[in-house]
Amino acid sequence: MNGGLPGLSISSVSPSFTPAVGYVPVSIFGRNFSPAPQRDCSGSSSSFSVSLTNVVVASDGRSLTALADLRGAPPAPLDVEVQNPGGAVVQRAAAIDVGTSFPGGPRVTVVTPNGGETFLVGSTAVLSWQAFDDQAVTSVDLSISQHGIGGPYETLGLGLVNSGGIAWVV
Repeated sequence: MNGGLPGLSISSVSPSFTPAVGYVPVSIFGRNFSPAPQRDCSGSSSSFSVSLTNVVVASDGRSLTALADLRGAPPAPLDVEVQNPGGAVVQRAAAIDVGTSFPGGPRVTVVTPNGGETFLVGSTAVLSWQAFDDQAVTSVDLSISQHGIGGPYETLGLGLVNSGGIAWVV
């Protein structure tokens, strides 16, 4: 048993690469995360560690999302560690590569919603993303399709501050 939950594991972490740009949204995927675990993302050297804040564990225990404070992080691979109450600890070595440049040019990853969700008209949905480039991404254009990746798309905002997310009234 791992702190009361058998099979605690980390299968992947997103993003796997990020420039050190301050607070970065992080998604950790695996099994048996406790709804109230202690979480830590630690550097490959003992002189640097990153705390995760705003941690939300999915109800099925298979993922958690958080903000990682990468201000001042050295360009190096960082290990990700999750600790459940009761002492169970799991680690994924070199899960996030913090670098000073971004290979492949600008990139955005949609975090939520990421397909298949259903929202009621009048409800509020959280739209979240991760945007990266070799320089800080200061603004984003936000569009949404109610019909899938093929569109059509409706513009929700142009030149929005790259905060990583907004609340949208459906």
